[in-house]
Amino acid sequence: MSSTPTAQDPLAELRDIHLPEQDISSLPTAPGWWILITIIITSLVVGVFLWRKHQHNNRYRHQALAALSVININNPNSQIFTQQLNTLLKQTAKAAYPSHTCLSLHGQQWLDFLKLSAPNITMSDELSAFLLNSSYQPISNPDMHKTAHDYVADWLKKHIKSGKIAS
Repeated sequence: MSSTPTAQDPLAELRDIHLPEQDISSLPTAPGWWILITIIITSLVVGVFLWRKHQHNNRYRHQALAALSVININNPNSQIFTQQLNTLLKQTAKAAYPSHTCLSLHGQQWLDFLKLSAPNITMSDELSAFLLNSSYQPISNPDMHKTAHDYVADWLKKHIKSGKIAS
């Protein structure tokens, strides 16, 4: 019995791998991939731009909160404590509302402005009385320093942007 080469070695008939004549690019050639890459890059650029703009627009808040952390909450002199809080609020209001006449406000008008510019924060009657009268009268409640400090911190974080309140 005579055997053929194919019967003995079936792999002998296989041809070698055909290699391309030029290098294959690793870049996608389908237009859908290019569109996806463009969308991703554009989204990243826009996201970074908006994040930086947000950081820049809220820098004054971070600076005011840093200044608030320096104010001594245990200051026994209510006049000085209230004056420091009020000065910080006015400086922040000047940065947040440059075209508003809030710097000239005082007394109840100033408190009304604070309430209007931060409608999501409640100001108790006791806190209002403290802020209005602490420059002239000794405090009756020693915890009012902490309450006032907490209110100012909330106002610095949550007041609405310029242009969204009535002048």
